[in-house]
Amino acid sequence: MIAVVLGNSALNIGVASAVELATAGHEVRVALADLPARISITGGGSVALHPMAVESALDGADFVIVDIPPRDLLRVLAPHLRSLARVPAVHVNSHGYWPALRLGTAMRAAGISGFCITDAGAPTHAAAFDGQVVTPHARRSGLRVAAFPQSRLPGALPLVQALAPDAMPAAHTIATGLEGINLIIHPALALVNAGWFDRAEETSERLRFYNEGNTASAAALAAALDAERGAICHAFSASHRPLPEMLSALYGATGNNAREAVATTPFYRGLAPQDPSLWRRWLAQDVPFALKPAAALAGLAGLSAPLHAGLASVFDAILGGTDAPLTLSDLGLDGLTVLQALHYVETGYCP
Repeated sequence: MIAVVLGNSALNIGVASAVELATAGHEVRVALADLPARISITGGGSVALHPMAVESALDGADFVIVDIPPRDLLRVLAPHLRSLARVPAVHVNSHGYWPALRLGTAMRAAGISGFCITDAGAPTHAAAFDGQVVTPHARRSGLRVAAFPQSRLPGALPLVQALAPDAMPAAHTIATGLEGINLIIHPALALVNAGWFDRAEETSERLRFYNEGNTASAAALAAALDAERGAICHAFSASHRPLPEMLSALYGATGNNAREAVATTPFYRGLAPQDPSLWRRWLAQDVPFALKPAAALAGLAGLSAPLHAGLASVFDAILGGTDAPLTLSDLGLDGLTVLQALHYVETGYCP
C-alpha cells in the first residue's frame, strides 16, 4: 500500500502514524511536515520515509492520513481537494471536531464528488518527537470510525485498519464528532480547577491536569456533560458510549464511573507534570470546535444542551473569547431536519 501522511501537529500524530505504517512494510510518503527521510524509534530500529511535495505524494496513493490542527484544516488542504478526492480513503486523524464533515462539505461546495473522508473520535497515536527520534506514548484501541459519505465506509475501513487494526464502524460522522473525548473531559476538569491552575501558573508550578485535577466535583461535571451528550447521540440514532466505557476501550481504563475511569487510564497516569496554562490552549480549541457545535446539533434536534452552551459561554468569558465556532453550515447541516441530516451524512447529498 502507498500511504501518504499530510502534516504533523504538535501532538505528533502524523509522524507516529507514518512510523506505524512504515514499520508494517508500507511505502509512506510525507508532506506538509518537516520530516526527515529516516526516523529512529526509541528502543531500537528505524524506518525510511519519502518526503515529497503534496501533489506528487498524492499521485497513485491508496490511503492518506491527515494531521493538521482543526483551525488550519481547510485552509491548508484547499489547494489539494481534487487530488484528495481521487484517493480511496482520506483519514483525518484528530481529536474529533467533525473533520470528515467539514472537509467533505468543503469538497461538495467546490463541486467535487466521488471522495471518501473518514474520522474517529480520537487519533490513533500519541508520541514525542525531537526531529529525528520518535517515542511512542499511546496507541488507542477500540476506535469507532465513520466516513463521509457513510455509504463508502465498507471500502474505506480496511484501509483505516492498516493503521488501527481493531477499528470498528461508527454510525456516521455526526457520531464520531460526539465521541471526541475532549468534549467531555477537558471542560469539566478545566473549569473546576481554573483557580488552582492560575495559582500554579503564578508560581511556575507544573501539574498533572488529568491526575490531581480529577476531583470529585470535576468528575460530577464530566458525568453530567456525558449524560447531555448521550441525549444528543440518541437524537441522531447513534449509540452513546459512556465515558467509562470509552476510556476502557481506548486506553484500558478499569473504573466504573467518570472519576475512576480517568484515574485508571494508563495514558493519563503516565503523563509528566505539564505547564499549568496548557488548559487555556486546549479550551481555546475545544470551545469553538467541540462545545459550540455540539450545542448547535442539540438545537437542530430540538434539544436543549445547557451545560454545553453554558460552559462555552463561561470559557469565552474566562479566555476573552475564542475563535469563530464550527457552525451547522460548516458541517453541511444548516436548515436540515434530523432525518435530512442523517440522509446527508449517509449519501453526501442533501435530500
